[in-house]
Amino acid sequence: FDVVDVGFFVYSATQKVPFRLEPNHGRKGGGTRVLAKGISGSFVRDVMPLCRFGSYTSRAVDINRDEGYVACISPPNSVNNFASSVAVDISLSGQVFTNFSVAFRYDEEVFVRSLHPSRGFASGGTDVQVLGGPFANSHELKCRFGTNIVNASFHDTNHISCLSPTLDQVHEVQKVSVFSMAHNPEIQTISAKSED
Repeated sequence: FDVVDVGFFVYSATQKVPFRLEPNHGRKGGGTRVLAKGISGSFVRDVMPLCRFGSYTSRAVDINRDEGYVACISPPNSVNNFASSVAVDISLSGQVFTNFSVAFRYDEEVFVRSLHPSRGFASGGTDVQVLGGPFANSHELKCRFGTNIVNASFHDTNHISCLSPTLDQVHEVQKVSVFSMAHNPEIQTISAKSED
């Protein structure tokens, strides 16, 4: 018997349990690093997995076979007709995608309009009122003072507050930003002065 043509066939393990996304939301402008965790199946040697957000497909930026995750960068929602959420699927083989369509939500862009007070003690504990928004009532809502991240208290979609942490010894102007863990935060600059 004669062989006319030869092709390749790639087997993939069927994933029975959906993976989860961490975080499962991010900025409309894209750029959120998203971990697809709980991936079961065989990673194909020398093949970087693919990530599909709606109709947009890109290569994963990182994989960890031991912990079973694939890291992807979310695209801007403009590549999916400005959808507020999209289905995400992963391909370990670079060919066959999961069929779970795990939801990824695009968040409204957050801005900071004002901070009150704009100064506090180096020992921390100042209740800083942050106005702006739109803020989501989420356990992921945080404030960053320089490099220190603290939990935020939600009051409404235009108002949150944070207790300032103890100021580390630094010799530069500190920045305060507000974000949900998935956001690339908007930054509001605050000047810190020491009076002798």
